[in-house]
Amino acid sequence: MTFRAILIGLLGAAFIGGTAYINDMYMRSSLMVGHNFPLSVFGGLVAATMLLNPLLGLVRRGWMFSSGELAIMMAVMLAGCGLATGGMMRFFTTDLVMPVKFYQNDISWKKAEVMKYLPPGVIPGDGKYDKEIVEDFLTGKVREAEPVEKPGPPLPWYRSLYEWFLKVADRFRNDVPWAKWGPALSNWVPLSLLVFMCSVCLALIVHRQWSSNEHLRYPIARIANILMDQDEGRRFGPIYRNGLFWTGFGIIFGINLINGINAWYPNEFIQVPLRFDFGALRQKWPDMGTVPHAHVIFFWPFLFPAVVAITFFLASDVSLSLGLSGIIYSIVIYTLWHMNIGAFGDQVLGDNMFICWQQFGSAIAILLLMLYTGRRYYTQVFKGAFTGRHARDVEKTSVWALRILLICMAGLVLVLGRMGLDWPLAVALMLLIGFKFIIVARINVESGMFFAQTTWNSLFIMISVFGCQALGPSALLVIGIISVTLALDTRELILPFILNGLKLCDNRRIPAGKAAWPMAGAIVLALAVAIPAVLWANYNFGKPKYDGWSTEAMPKTAFDIASKAISKLQMDGKLQESLGYSAWQRVTHAEVINRFGSAVLIGFVLALAVSILRLRFAWWPIHPVIFLMWGNWGISLVAFSFLIGWILKTLVTRLGGSQNLQRAQALMIGVIAGDLLAGLLFMGFGGGYYLFMDKFPPQFSILPR
Repeated sequence: MTFRAILIGLLGAAFIGGTAYINDMYMRSSLMVGHNFPLSVFGGLVAATMLLNPLLGLVRRGWMFSSGELAIMMAVMLAGCGLATGGMMRFFTTDLVMPVKFYQNDISWKKAEVMKYLPPGVIPGDGKYDKEIVEDFLTGKVREAEPVEKPGPPLPWYRSLYEWFLKVADRFRNDVPWAKWGPALSNWVPLSLLVFMCSVCLALIVHRQWSSNEHLRYPIARIANILMDQDEGRRFGPIYRNGLFWTGFGIIFGINLINGINAWYPNEFIQVPLRFDFGALRQKWPDMGTVPHAHVIFFWPFLFPAVVAITFFLASDVSLSLGLSGIIYSIVIYTLWHMNIGAFGDQVLGDNMFICWQQFGSAIAILLLMLYTGRRYYTQVFKGAFTGRHARDVEKTSVWALRILLICMAGLVLVLGRMGLDWPLAVALMLLIGFKFIIVARINVESGMFFAQTTWNSLFIMISVFGCQALGPSALLVIGIISVTLALDTRELILPFILNGLKLCDNRRIPAGKAAWPMAGAIVLALAVAIPAVLWANYNFGKPKYDGWSTEAMPKTAFDIASKAISKLQMDGKLQESLGYSAWQRVTHAEVINRFGSAVLIGFVLALAVSILRLRFAWWPIHPVIFLMWGNWGISLVAFSFLIGWILKTLVTRLGGSQNLQRAQALMIGVIAGDLLAGLLFMGFGGGYYLFMDKFPPQFSILPR
């Protein structure tokens, strides 16, 4: 760990925090973050090891970045990625502003008077319509026409850049109603910081068990380690001296270059198609098209070369399960529908909750298996935290992480209480969010699935367990808004970023305790930059126009459910009783939704049975990750690529053995590098185009989005 490595990492985290939202939500270029394999960080690693380091070595060998420096730089930047877009900022402002706009036109919300149950300090203006907060957010600040200046001699580029920054700074001060956002920010800033610090502590607790005791693969970190490996006295690492690497790199980089130019000049340049058209199958099985996401599973699947390449670093049962997940899910749902299986759900949540509840049950099984496998280690960590005595193989870092975790959780209860949530519900919400973080992180480090999404969220599970009457309207709103903002888009959760960063440092003999401090600093810095940058973007450009899911659908979730619950409670004559419950009465009056337990049990048994079979029989081909992932957009999008990768890896292994597999892995690292560097190139070009032309570039994405 050197000063320059930490400084560059912190600056990179701040840059990602300040620009990722604008790049991903407005420019619609290749996503700067997008998932747990962020193009900005891993593409930057390829650029550093392939281009920058060799150039520095030409000037002076001592200027080259060592592998350890690259590891800490990546770890720090990865920590900053966890909040830049989907981890928080993608939903943060729209979740707090858009409901006020929708309330003006939604008859059911007005009839239920849903806004009067919203506790103060949760959203700006406390739900009251304010033109400066809402209208300027929707359309961008309307400004008077700027006076036309007489044309003069062209300014030098650095002078033009300076003038642009002055213009942005002026809009930053004047466009955003900072005073009116103050009360909400005073709750959300400590809330989000405490959640992210809890994530750092969780990572420090489980990492040693997962990495050293269970020897999980950490495929994403492994790929990065291969790219940053160096030999003393050489400017290029061993992977860059492998001809197969350059073969894979050249082919994929060339394809992306062709497709990128086509995005800019669609009528003048050719395109290499990476999406297949099996639409004829829909004519044969038209009903299959009604299954969610079936169009990208069966009829028009995408091929992502980087995803195909990643399968060469996974266990075969994992890649096969990810590849088949969409197909099996579609067949199961199609069969259930045509057998007229009874609905799973209720009047408030709807009738299609089976997959949500089943995944939750499967996640419980996986958590219990994790705790059982690491029972000795976790017992020693708890013993050390409370008694000061623990086994020698348990690091003090893990012990202190647990102590700090408990302090942060106590702080979360206080902040949630300030936001109107009774302490039993605050504790339950914390545990559910932490549970979700752990499960998604486990999926990532064991399977390499960097686009991991789950169908269950904390709001749905708490309604299923407690019932709407026990929760009450205010808790429904607070839990719903927090669940969407901080724990909905699991493909960008912060915990997998931190764990992969710790693994990178591990491989370079950097202690986790030392690496955690700059990573925590990166989180604070990225948040301090991201919130003002996103607010400025919203009030400068207006809300994003091309992401209806985060700007339209998700901000309605909590309020739609609350309005239905209020109406139902009013009809049953139980609304006033619900509003009068004490904190403990909300627990004692909990009422589990009908059939919730059945669906959870099915998911639990499926995951547990497959896990036992996998441990009992070496030939068993299915991994329980299939029951945690199926039915989601993320896995549906990449399942075809995982299946193609599994087929190719199986052929290589059976025809050429392990030696040929190692050679093929070098080829696949080249494929991944070709995707990453091309994506970084077009992302940078798009940013420069906006900076100097004041126009958004055409959309072009390489990795899944």
